Amino acid sequence: MSTRFTILGGVAINRKISLGITIALIAIAVTITFLLTSSFSLQKFNDEYSGVKATATRFKSIEELNELISKNYYSELDRKTLDSLLDNAMIGYVSGIGDKYSVYYSQAQLNQTTDPLKNSITGIGIDVKEDETGYIKILQITSDTPAQELLKVDDIIVKIDDEDILDIGYANALKQIRLKLYDGVELTVRRNGIDEKHTFANKNFEQGLVSGEMLHNNLAYIKIVRFDSGAAELFKTTLNQMQDDNAKGLVIDLRGNGGGLISETEKMLDWLLPQGEFAKATFNDNHEEIIVSSDENYFVLPVVLLTDSGTASSAELFAAVLRDFRSAKLIGERSFGKGIMQKEFSPQSGGLLVLTVATIRSNNSPSWNGLGLLPDYEVINSTEIGAEDKQLSKAFEILNKGVNNG
Repeated sequence: MSTRFTILGGVAINRKISLGITIALIAIAVTITFLLTSSFSLQKFNDEYSGVKATATRFKSIEELNELISKNYYSELDRKTLDSLLDNAMIGYVSGIGDKYSVYYSQAQLNQTTDPLKNSITGIGIDVKEDETGYIKILQITSDTPAQELLKVDDIIVKIDDEDILDIGYANALKQIRLKLYDGVELTVRRNGIDEKHTFANKNFEQGLVSGEMLHNNLAYIKIVRFDSGAAELFKTTLNQMQDDNAKGLVIDLRGNGGGLISETEKMLDWLLPQGEFAKATFNDNHEEIIVSSDENYFVLPVVLLTDSGTASSAELFAAVLRDFRSAKLIGERSFGKGIMQKEFSPQSGGLLVLTVATIRSNNSPSWNGLGLLPDYEVINSTEIGAEDKQLSKAFEILNKGVNNG
């Protein structure tokens, strides 16, 4: 019994010793892991701190350079010139990224230039800006447009259909003009203190963001110039008209379309796609966001698309999604190859930063950035004046086959 107890007791002691050793080993492992992790974290911290410190030193060198110039330049520099030096430094800093789509605009540049995306009314043919009183001032008039015969540079638009611009607000006024162009809009224009009323109607959108007409065999043709603000509503109106006219198929012309707003592109695709999610943006931390989704109501007729080397950005997104999810055929030439997305930032110091933040792609295909979209049918048009539009002819040929087979 004693021996048995001793043996059992020895086993118990050995178990205690083993448990103690195990705990000790775990403690050592935890300690080593902690030390390694701490060492790695410390190294990472040191690297990051070193990077921050180096960056701070570089910025300090700009401050030092500015101080040397202001104190030692042979001629006195006024505040405006010194501000210009810093503005140019910030412009150069962003340009150093090497991305032509990432740009910094100083506050001075914003005050002097017109943003064509926000301050143009292509349906009439004018570039505008908000004047010091809040009205719409005409800066430029495009040739061969409705505005050329009726308006002049420096004219002031003060009313839309008897509504004062000051009551509507500048941005909302531009949007209203674009949306009302289809049925006709009356603008009160002030020149040399005298007000005159002019009516602009563009039912076929010949000079607008969107134009449309019914062609032979009940095939519809829609031209999208850009995906700018207001284009989606014009597209919807045109599309509804085509449906009312019993269209059997649709040609969408994206040739020369350099893109525009993804939000407008998504709205237009919504009327051409079934319910679902169709395109995404991928950001620098690899997270993805859906940028094109649709509900269940859509235009179900066959669609073909015309593209060329001027088809870019949102226009390529439009084409890629319809090819992947509506089996739309691309006819013409390889597109430009801009599959990236920009975002605007407003620094507290003033100015505007336009920065490329993500690549974009259809959910079923890789990004076309730097590559472009290859057409399903490559057709090259002649550059001679009056030559046949072979690309459009091919589009109607493809549509007619689809309609007849259907």
